[in-house]
Amino acid sequence: MNAKEINQLKINRLKNNLFSGTLVAITMAWRITEMGKTNG
Repeated sequence: MNAKEINQLKINRLKNNLFSGTLVAITMAWRITEMGKTNG
């Protein structure tokens, strides 16, 4: 693999991490609001 391919892999991994992180954050926020509805 050359440097360009390695960089592309790094970028893809970063994008995947960002995507999963965002998904987790959204899920957590949704759960908190759902809990607030049932308790309130």
